[in-house]
Amino acid sequence: MRIWTTLAVLLLLLPALWVLQPARAMACDCMVPENAGAALEDADAVFTGTVLDIAKQPRRDMGYDAVILEVDKAWKGVDATQVIVYTSWSSCMFNFVDGESYLLYAYKSGENLEVSNCGRSVAVNTASAAEDLAMLGEGQVPTIEVDLQSRFSDWQPIIVWGSAIGGLLLVLIGVLMILRRLRG
Repeated sequence: MRIWTTLAVLLLLLPALWVLQPARAMACDCMVPENAGAALEDADAVFTGTVLDIAKQPRRDMGYDAVILEVDKAWKGVDATQVIVYTSWSSCMFNFVDGESYLLYAYKSGENLEVSNCGRSVAVNTASAAEDLAMLGEGQVPTIEVDLQSRFSDWQPIIVWGSAIGGLLLVLIGVLMILRRLRG
């Protein structure tokens, strides 16, 4: 009888192990355009902006940082005062710092704009940004006033952790019910 109890517990825990498995690691494969002109042509959006907020967005297949930026100047693909860009939690992740300004060459991924460290995107206060900005020229000030801060919820971490803990509690309750049934 004890063996059946052990098997039942293992079968209930097996799905939990599948959910908790680490994401696949993949090396970052970079093709950096040779200059700002080539990068401008390749990118879907090119702009400078300052980070207003960073939100973690875990998903089953991969997680992302969603970053709201206040747009200063745009050369392509952006006409709003704020924009959200995404960067995946991978070896290609572009590391944003809250309050820092960046020159970003972003690419469409579905409806979203994404950036990675495999391109010419860089902090504005670097020499390479100064070279690119000189080559890009004046740029345009965005004309459409938007406020995207409300899209980020302070409840997001609570919802993620609450869901994970709730799922584990359901598994535990299931194990206890099976054990009780096998004993009685």
